[in-house]
Amino acid sequence: MPFDKLYIKVKCLICKGTKYHDKGYHNPENLTKWKRCSSCDSKGLNLIEASLKTIAKFVNNLEPNKKQILLDMIDEDNEQ
Repeated sequence: MPFDKLYIKVKCLICKGTKYHDKGYHNPENLTKWKRCSSCDSKGLNLIEASLKTIAKFVNNLEPNKKQILLDMIDEDNEQ
């Protein structure tokens, strides 16, 4: 993974976080039982690249003191 990208975990769009889906991937030995979704992890989440809008929303929702610490760290990096 590149180091200039941020990633977030979101609910799987295929199985909607249930870890099972009903679109043709079933257990041939038991047709009523669906196998695990191959698109997500064991918690029903996918790892996707975070957009700048998502990052901005996250920063804006931080507690004021944590937000200020983050902004100070960014300013320090820009000065160097």
